[in-house]
Amino acid sequence: MLLALPLLVLLLPQAAAVPSIPYDLAPQPLGHAPPQDQQTEQPQLAQRDWIGDAHLLVLLIQFPDYPADSEHDIAYYEELLFAREAGSMWDFFDENSYGQFNISGTVVPQWLNASENMSYYGEYEFQNSEAQGNAQTLVREAVALAQPFVNFSHFDRDGDGNLDHLIIVHSGPTDESNGGGGPAGDDAIWSHRWSISAEYRNGTRISGYAMQGEGTPMGVFGHEFAHDLGLPDLYDTDYSSSGIGHWGMMSGGSWLNGGDTPAQLCAWSKIFLGWVEPALPFAGEGEYNLSRVEDNASIMKIPIDGLGGREYFLLENRQNVGYDTYLPGHGLLIWHIDEDGSQSNDAHRKVHLEEADNNNNPKQSSDPWANTTSGFTNVSSPSSHNYDGAETHIGVTNISVSGDWMTFELQLPSDLAIVRASPGWVEVHQPTLLTLTVENTGFESLNATLLISGVVERTVAVPWLLPGAAWEWSEAWTPGAWGNYTLEAELVVEDDEPSNNALTHTFATTVVIMFEDFESGLAWPVANDSLWNATSGRSYSGERALWCGVGTGYVDDMNDTLLLPPFALGGFNSAWLDFSHWFNTEANYDGGVVEYTTDGENWSLLTPEGGYPGSASAAGGSAFAGGSGGWVGASFNLTGFENVTLRLRFATDFGSVAEGWFVDDLLVHGRPHYGVAAPPALEFMVYPESEQNASVPFTNTGVFEDNYNVTLTLPMGWNGSVPTNVSVAGGETGALLLELWLPQQVLAGNYSGWLNITSQTDPGSSAAVALHFVVGEVHLLAVTPLAPVSGLPGTNITFTLTLHNDGNVPESVAVGITAGAWAVAAPANLTIGPYATLEFNVTVTVPEVLAGSLLLTTVNLAAEETNANALLRLTVEQREQPGIELALPGEFRPAETRNTTLTLYNYGNGPASMELALAAPANWTIGGWDATPTVAAWSNITVTVQLTAPAGDVVAGSGALYVLLQHGSEAAFANDTLLLNQTHRLRVLIAGDSALPEQNGTATATIRNRGDGLVRIVLTASGDWEHELSQTVLWLAAGTEQDVTLRVAVPARTLAGTLGGFAVNATDDDGATNEAAGTVEALQYSGARFNGVWDALVIDGVPGSQMLSLVS
Repeated sequence: MLLALPLLVLLLPQAAAVPSIPYDLAPQPLGHAPPQDQQTEQPQLAQRDWIGDAHLLVLLIQFPDYPADSEHDIAYYEELLFAREAGSMWDFFDENSYGQFNISGTVVPQWLNASENMSYYGEYEFQNSEAQGNAQTLVREAVALAQPFVNFSHFDRDGDGNLDHLIIVHSGPTDESNGGGGPAGDDAIWSHRWSISAEYRNGTRISGYAMQGEGTPMGVFGHEFAHDLGLPDLYDTDYSSSGIGHWGMMSGGSWLNGGDTPAQLCAWSKIFLGWVEPALPFAGEGEYNLSRVEDNASIMKIPIDGLGGREYFLLENRQNVGYDTYLPGHGLLIWHIDEDGSQSNDAHRKVHLEEADNNNNPKQSSDPWANTTSGFTNVSSPSSHNYDGAETHIGVTNISVSGDWMTFELQLPSDLAIVRASPGWVEVHQPTLLTLTVENTGFESLNATLLISGVVERTVAVPWLLPGAAWEWSEAWTPGAWGNYTLEAELVVEDDEPSNNALTHTFATTVVIMFEDFESGLAWPVANDSLWNATSGRSYSGERALWCGVGTGYVDDMNDTLLLPPFALGGFNSAWLDFSHWFNTEANYDGGVVEYTTDGENWSLLTPEGGYPGSASAAGGSAFAGGSGGWVGASFNLTGFENVTLRLRFATDFGSVAEGWFVDDLLVHGRPHYGVAAPPALEFMVYPESEQNASVPFTNTGVFEDNYNVTLTLPMGWNGSVPTNVSVAGGETGALLLELWLPQQVLAGNYSGWLNITSQTDPGSSAAVALHFVVGEVHLLAVTPLAPVSGLPGTNITFTLTLHNDGNVPESVAVGITAGAWAVAAPANLTIGPYATLEFNVTVTVPEVLAGSLLLTTVNLAAEETNANALLRLTVEQREQPGIELALPGEFRPAETRNTTLTLYNYGNGPASMELALAAPANWTIGGWDATPTVAAWSNITVTVQLTAPAGDVVAGSGALYVLLQHGSEAAFANDTLLLNQTHRLRVLIAGDSALPEQNGTATATIRNRGDGLVRIVLTASGDWEHELSQTVLWLAAGTEQDVTLRVAVPARTLAGTLGGFAVNATDDDGATNEAAGTVEALQYSGARFNGVWDALVIDGVPGSQMLSLVS
């Protein structure tokens, strides 16, 4: 019985996700191949890097008729597989990964017991029928038997829900080592890596496994585990050749030294697993060296079709050390790789050894290259030609003798190539982009001249491109007619070796029903929890493509569909589905198909032109399966369908997985019975108040002649016409004459209209042309002319200008005026709308300049695109501004004649002839003056006038002399007083009082004019005591008198009877003086009064004086 022992789980860091990949059979060393009537080939797993740790689960199961050998106990497999010592599988992968990949594992601590004998499981071996006994049945039994003491979730170290690595070891011999003998005969099980239909244990999905017999050597264990990591078989799986022979563990190298010391993995395998980053010969031609690869991650890659290409050479130095000890020879290995090749195709393998002896038997010591000067070139055997048979111009020469350090010289191509052209299809009248992609696929920086012909004629300079760099030329272009087109290109470049410098690209017009490039994601419905999605992992154009997968590839047991929109194709004479796609699947098992339904329920296979390239049992037969070898096109004829719905379906079985199916630039198109195409938009430049004609092309895209109705929609207020009924033959292009009349005032800008062309036969076929009218800018400024004006100096003259914008855009206008010394005030900037008027003022200050002076200046109104001018004309008027000054000579005596001076002023700005008038008192006479004097501008003259006073016995007095100076409407006046002088007689009388001490005493002075004329008298007083006159100036007419009071303040302590002396002086304007003096007595008592009178005379103007005495 089985013991339920606890399972020891070694917890290690998680390994990277394990892609489920197809298995392959281990090569057999004894010439025994698996039966050819069984499907044994399996596809390659999706590629990934294996860096870090991996933990394996090992289940041991024995048959009733083949119990396990006691030597093969648990410790045996722990040592064989995981011991940290030479000869173990751990050691092999540690050496090959340069210490980057560490494996460990758990061996179930007992042999499990199968229910049937070995032949039961080996009879059907690899047939995909788990209902019958086969190898998969044995796996299911082993898993079920281990369930009681194995927690399978512990072996999902990367957390992806899948058991990472499962190894099944069965008792007894294997088919590849049994040679068909033994009790099992041909029913023994061939060591392999395969899968079961997924089942779940402890929440962990179990599918992929590797199976070996109990006595299988480490080389076979390693070979099958390498399958689990994703490596394919590198022997020829149809056994028509040896593949890579002994030079790698994925071929016959797994059996070196009886399988105990297998050959190292070849260069391609190490790169595939992410353990080596190959060096590129960026130094160009010259000498290179490689150290031995067994303990140095030193591999050189020489691309054949560009740095990103899938065909290339790999160089490695292999020596008989480590796991390469038993290689048949040593030296430089040259590998020819094509990622899209097949190891079963001897003429075009994925991984091919270019054998130095050219014997096509990669098991010999003469296979490596060493000690040769001629080496590997275009003319050697084997040659460095590519798989198309073309010269690559790659050479590996002057190869040194074999050793740990080998040198060689590289000859490398200098190559610019036109690698892509587009478009693949066009729509008539629809703009498209012509592109040509030039790539430097060589190893030297190059530039070139690109000559383009066909739909366009161009000569373009290609810039310097580094190795691997690409450059794209593009130009917008619109096909004007239905038909086929050609874009031809040729590179003119020096020292360019391969003949890939010319390209002829053809494409044709079509009617697009639907196009999807998936750049915006995926919006179509999916079914069955589909993994269809838009991915940036691969794309044919742009950045994204359609993909059915997840992570690094697809998964088991898929049947994922992507539903396209339904298509109504009844109106089409022919219809097609085209797309570009890339696929890599498990050939014969997994693949994609296109299917259709016309009733929405029953789906049928839609076959592409040329048929499907492979088959997939999961998809039901023919399918896109295996490898596409890069991006390829697929085309499906949809002609004859009225209404059809399409879907993409990707199906997989329970076996291995790969990267999947990518689809890009999916196009449904065709040729309708009736159709019309026209430019989606046309642009016209038009101007206000104009008549313009334009031709609008359109094409009958159908196969039959048709009549079309044409309608025109224009902006409001516009007028136009087109033919309303036209006829065009199928596939031909016609033209519509569009006549257009614009109104007088239309603002600059963009305007829209529509031209609709509709088939009379099929009203559903129509074309709408968006008419884009660009009304051009009209810049036109004008100013209303101004009449001349005049003005006086010092005045402000304002001009009101009217600016007209007769254009259709607003204008910002700068105002500029140059007027010299004349002061001008005007706005610096103006803004005026289209078709508008604007008034603004310009003010001129007239300076002091001569009358008749002229200001003639221009107001410049400047906008960015136009300008206008206004002429300002201003004449200076004469200012009439006379002035006069009068200077009289003084007093006149009767009959006296004197000269009077008049100063005449002209304050105006021009010479003036003035009128002078004078008026004097009666009996005065005026003479000797010019009544019409002339005075220059801003000047004056002096005029002398004779004045004679009246004669005889006249009364002295005054009168006024009036002068008037007239200049036009302006006048100046002056006047002054004339004085006529006569004999003056002046009498001063004083009457005094007595007063007490500290009181005021008063005396009255009577002033009399005894003369015969008016006299002005100035009075002054003097005395011993403080005194004050009531008046100091007075006018007395002839024969009149006036009293003036003199106040006298008697000092304190003044003795009674003291006399105070004082004097009053009267003086006229001629200096005649009369003085009266008297005494005021201070008394002790009141009542006493003294009176006295003094007379003073001035006779005939002669001053005189008389001393007066106070009489008591």
